[in-house]
Amino acid sequence: MAPPGQAGRGSLNIVRPLCQSMHMHSDHNNAGAAARRHRMAGLTLLELLVVLTILIVLSSVVLTTSSGMVNKTRDEMTIRVMSDIRESVIGPSDYRDTDSVPIAFGFLNDLGRPPRAADDGQIFTLRELWQNVNTMAIYEARRATAANVDDSAQEDPDVILATGWRGPYLRSSFPDGELKDGWGSALVSPNGALEDYPSALLRTVTNTPISAAGQEIGQVYSPGANPSGRPSETGYDIDLNAYTPPETVATMHIIVEVRNADGTLATPVDTDQIVVRLFGPDPETGRIKVLHHEEVFTAGTFFINFSTTPGERVMRAYYDTGKDSSVESKSAIVHANLRADVNARLIVLTVP
Repeated sequence: MAPPGQAGRGSLNIVRPLCQSMHMHSDHNNAGAAARRHRMAGLTLLELLVVLTILIVLSSVVLTTSSGMVNKTRDEMTIRVMSDIRESVIGPSDYRDTDSVPIAFGFLNDLGRPPRAADDGQIFTLRELWQNVNTMAIYEARRATAANVDDSAQEDPDVILATGWRGPYLRSSFPDGELKDGWGSALVSPNGALEDYPSALLRTVTNTPISAAGQEIGQVYSPGANPSGRPSETGYDIDLNAYTPPETVATMHIIVEVRNADGTLATPVDTDQIVVRLFGPDPETGRIKVLHHEEVFTAGTFFINFSTTPGERVMRAYYDTGKDSSVESKSAIVHANLRADVNARLIVLTVP
């Protein structure tokens, strides 16, 4: 039997190698775990970088798409505002004659002219489209009596015509008091050089900037995304017009045939005359203006041209014996809705 002291050391010798082995195994496991944690941390950082790269790319795409959508929305709003102005002045685009040609049915029809520039302090505006700033007669059907026509000598109580201001014509929303396009440009003309209004967007029929109150606004345009007003024909910078001068003028070509009661052409009498009257809205008062022409009766058929504006008109011919402004015979009343450009109507007048 081993001495008491040796028995304990022998046991310790056996235990110590086992403990050392277990300790070495534990250290190996800890080192492996640390390595795995290190590898996992490296992968997470790489993944984070990939995710960030993807997010940056996606953000760039989203911003580009978003910017494009914003520009498209602004462009559509501009088109809508310009269309509203056009309809208020010219009339709805779907209001057409039997041959599909557009017919005037807005401000131009009611007052016989485009809107006039209103002086709003430092700027000239389209305010006449929503406010009766020139105190025009209110729209109603009225007879062409001496009290309603611009020249009492041309009255004809048989003629009835609806004329006058019947606004507001423009119902677009402009909460800050200025009519603007979708890009934020105020559709006005500055009274002088103003930094806030770099462009004159209201122009006369001859394409000069509106420079005084009361001038007729022959054109309204938006510079698009280019507020500086420099001409451009690309993308969203293209200028848009609400309406153009040719759309605000009309010619009435009247053919008059003077006939006997049996329908044959009458024999001319050069001591008599034929009077032709064209009744329309009075641009100055909103009542009735009469354009008239006297023609010596030297032919059975003759032609008369009146320069006017598109819209509702009434015309009639009169036979004046002795050229003394007396009326011995009248034609039937002829109604016409004049379109822009040239119009033609036949009037048959029977001699007394």
